[in-house]
Amino acid sequence: MDAIERKAIELALKFEFENKVFSAEDFISELLGRRNISIKSLLAVFQKHNDGVKELVGKSYTTATYKKFEGFYKQVQDFIKHQYQREDVLLLNLKLKFILEFEHYLLTIRGMKQVSINKSTQRLKKIIKYAIMHEYLEKDPFALHKAKSVKQDVIFLNPEELSVLENYQFDSERLTKIQDCFIFCCYTGLAYREMSQLTQQNIVVGFDNKNWIKITS
Repeated sequence: MDAIERKAIELALKFEFENKVFSAEDFISELLGRRNISIKSLLAVFQKHNDGVKELVGKSYTTATYKKFEGFYKQVQDFIKHQYQREDVLLLNLKLKFILEFEHYLLTIRGMKQVSINKSTQRLKKIIKYAIMHEYLEKDPFALHKAKSVKQDVIFLNPEELSVLENYQFDSERLTKIQDCFIFCCYTGLAYREMSQLTQQNIVVGFDNKNWIKITS
């Protein structure tokens, strides 16, 4: 018993020194020499999710989407280090408070606008759902969460302003391309993301024998 007690103390000190996130089950498994510790922490699940997205780049996801999730991983990682002085947090410890603290961090430390904060919490919610679907987590900490509404004034160009933009000659080729893309979106009603994902396959001949844009959501 004394030997087991000493080993437990040494293990606890080791975990504390390494700033390692662990549950009671993990501690017992390590104490008994079992190494098959399942995924139980947020960033571990996040990394598994991102690895899956990376494998599907060019199939179900774009490179841009993968890079967004990688950037968001770093954002959550920085928050955990700032808020808890730890490398990771256990999934079972995730409560509504974690989400509220994350939003407060993005607002005060990162200086983000509410619309951007809402996008970040949406991505976090996606990771939480992934954890629940793969049975790493039972309760959804987002169950009582409600994103703050954002009122945005829509600014649009009138016909005269659009005409001025169409006829303006930029010295930069890069700005000319941006000008063409923006005007294209104005006349088609497409959002930038939809426009950027257009391919030749989206151009079809319509009933009037003219080219039409066809997008399947």
